Amino acid sequence: SVERQIQLFRDVIMLMGRSPIHKRLFFKLQSITCTKMEIALQAFPETSWVFLYRNPVQTMMSHLDPLKGGGNAAPCLRSKRSPPAEVTTTLNEYGVAGKSPNEAWCAAHLNML
Repeated sequence: SVERQIQLFRDVIMLMGRSPIHKRLFFKLQSITCTKMEIALQAFPETSWVFLYRNPVQTMMSHLDPLKGGGNAAPCLRSKRSPPAEVTTTLNEYGVAGKSPNEAWCAAHLNML
């Protein structure tokens, strides 16, 4: 349930933030997290947050850069085994479903966000 996801998110954040020295907490989340942003907003409605936008082409180039661990380990390719419906719909719309090149897959993934 959504309530359970909210509570789990709160619990994880609280555990990760436990520190006798630090007074503030900062998290940088991957782009895929924005698909679940409602959970974070509901879990901590009083918390300030910032949404930074990055050009999708730059994001895709960074994900696929072999010097940065790109290739099949790229974040945009992690869902290939069990693709979200939004990704397969986009690939089908552009006629590149099936054996899509990594660039097409990452573009469809970023489109989902």
